[in-house]
Amino acid sequence: MFPRYRAALGFSLVEIMVGLVIGSVGIAAVLQLFALSEGQRRSITGGGDAQVVGAAALKVLQSDIRQSGWNVRDINLMGCQLALRAGVALAPLAPVIINSASIPPGDANTDTLLVIYGNGAFQPEGDIINSQPAAANAPPVGAPALAYNPANPDIYAVRSPASFLVGDYVVGMPISRPRPEPCLSILTQVVNVGRGGTSNVIVTAGTGTVGVVNGRLYDLGAVPQMLAYAVRGGNLTVCNYMVNDCGDAAVLGDPAVWRPIGEGVVSLRAQYGRDTRVVLPNPSSDSFDAVVDTYDVSTPPQGVPDPSGNFTATQCGWARIAAVRLALVVRGEELVKPSVSGGHVTSAAPTWAGSDISPINLSTVSAAPGFDWQDYRYKLFQTVIPLRNAAWMGVNNGC
Repeated sequence: MFPRYRAALGFSLVEIMVGLVIGSVGIAAVLQLFALSEGQRRSITGGGDAQVVGAAALKVLQSDIRQSGWNVRDINLMGCQLALRAGVALAPLAPVIINSASIPPGDANTDTLLVIYGNGAFQPEGDIINSQPAAANAPPVGAPALAYNPANPDIYAVRSPASFLVGDYVVGMPISRPRPEPCLSILTQVVNVGRGGTSNVIVTAGTGTVGVVNGRLYDLGAVPQMLAYAVRGGNLTVCNYMVNDCGDAAVLGDPAVWRPIGEGVVSLRAQYGRDTRVVLPNPSSDSFDAVVDTYDVSTPPQGVPDPSGNFTATQCGWARIAAVRLALVVRGEELVKPSVSGGHVTSAAPTWAGSDISPINLSTVSAAPGFDWQDYRYKLFQTVIPLRNAAWMGVNNGC
């Protein structure tokens, strides 16, 4: 008989099957480790993206809100309606307005902001209007001069004409507010400034304001900013009223009008920081100190009227707003599947310092088909932004 050599017989079927099982287990382990590593990487990078977006969006809001009120912070303007052009007006006029009636609402359970400031280089408190001279044309022979050539609402004789430049936007206001409210103001543009002995500031024909002698002409500069912020379609967007009619519902979805500046921002909440200090028994020039005493979302009038009758409760209410507190919530890009037991990666919406008044509600935030808003991670950003121009304009105004 020939000897039997096992090595020449190869692998048995059992050995091959055992090898396949061991290889499959190894591959499964490697794939599981890769999936875990990839999930962690996505969580880190997704969270990093949300961190960057939130920080950048908050920086933009902080920058604009800190500048708010420049050239428009004078108490005589507070709470007025401002006509920008035919068919476009803002109401009320204030440094920052939360949920202004001029702005269509954004996504459900979010707030809107209207931030207003000028870029005039001189006299943020306005220049005194000495007179409104008559037009330079002569009346026909026999015509009464006063009847033919009345004061021209498009011409303002001011004390410091050198403070105004051609192309600047201005608002003329009378010395005292109308009673009752509301007051109306018109934004118009300078087309000529007197030099060499004449003090006239001339605006676009037919756009001036009559009856403002002894009042003030406010210079908002050549590029005033009237910025509307809103969360639309899960993004923070901004619209400039000086360029577009942000109140037009037909353009809400137009990215050229409402420009996205924060992808994945799903919530914006804001509150007024109000000074409620009152010196008893009656308000006086020392009634408030521009230090925040409370936060709320109430649109003025929320102030104490000047007992002398110079200012209304609406004016004083806006004058007493010293800061804005806000929160942004940014959603990460990664979708996290629920656990076998049905648990979600996010159990509840974030809370912030103003949750008692303006809670964050994400229940209506859209999600991928078959998933819920809780299957995403969220980053919360919150801050208090002082209205520095409110403090710089002073508080001794009688409110």
